Amino acid sequence: ACSILLITFMLTRAPWLMSYYYAVTLPILMIIRAVNYSKYKWQFFLLDFCYFANLVTYVFIWALPWQPEFSAVVFGICNGALPWAAIIFRNSLVLHSVDKVTSVFIHLLPSILTFCIRWYPADSSLRWYTAFNDDYNESVDYLFIWVVAVPIACYVFHTVGICLY
Repeated sequence: ACSILLITFMLTRAPWLMSYYYAVTLPILMIIRAVNYSKYKWQFFLLDFCYFANLVTYVFIWALPWQPEFSAVVFGICNGALPWAAIIFRNSLVLHSVDKVTSVFIHLLPSILTFCIRWYPADSSLRWYTAFNDDYNESVDYLFIWVVAVPIACYVFHTVGICLY
């Protein structure tokens, strides 16, 4: 319940905190998830696209927050298939279950984070180590390529790679 209130506060009053929250919470939840899944021999589930999307988002906020094309690709990945997967896989926010909270986190928080960064780049960058990209090309061709086509290609290549593995 505290996380819901904190995320609501960050969305409405302090978007700059969202990156910090994501940067601290993701590794903790992923370590817990990896340990729990390895106990049940479910470690191959950690190769799903949602984990790839979280990895790309993490790389984005730490390594390339100023890069416009990468920013657009991450936005497309996080706001495309990822939130739909939460609905399709029937994620539920059961506050006393770390596994359920982690599932909701990995499917929805990247979308919330990239929403904040995309629509409030100055507020999101306020106390971050560098400014997030705020130079968005709004042409239809640019948006189609970087927000739609490249994320779909990432999904296809990821899926083919997993199938071949």
